[in-house]
Amino acid sequence: SFDRALQRDPNNLAGLIGRAEIQVERREWDQALAYLEPLLESNPWNCDVIRLAAHACARKHDLVRARDLYERATFINPDDRDAYMGMGTVYKEMMKLDQAISAFDEVLRIDPKNAAALFNAGFCHLLLGDRGEARARYKSLRFIDPESAEQLFKMIYDK
Repeated sequence: SFDRALQRDPNNLAGLIGRAEIQVERREWDQALAYLEPLLESNPWNCDVIRLAAHACARKHDLVRARDLYERATFINPDDRDAYMGMGTVYKEMMKLDQAISAFDEVLRIDPKNAAALFNAGFCHLLLGDRGEARARYKSLRFIDPESAEQLFKMIYDK
């Protein structure tokens, strides 16, 4: 269906985003970015395009570019939970753990029961040596996602 939309209008934004999403699903990061780079230029305020490009950059291990794109998305939309989650993940991979925790806390500001953000914030606190805060995240997580809470519990107490 994306091909048909693009045949009718080669600049169809939904079709181009759909094409890029297919490339991302196939883990073809360079091809996805080839679709997304012109879209970033022509749609600089479109958070869907920005997040998708950031995700492709992160998966390609271009972490600085991914971080910059996620920051751009959160500047445009301060309530973009997915952009903050991606940003936190990128910061965690960069071992910028305080920034990762801040990003995960923004996810929790928007979605207080987000299990992935609670787990990742707890894990980052653990990596920083702050077992007390990791335990606090565990206590919140156990009511939301018991399986993830158990994983975090083991990380905290199995050391």
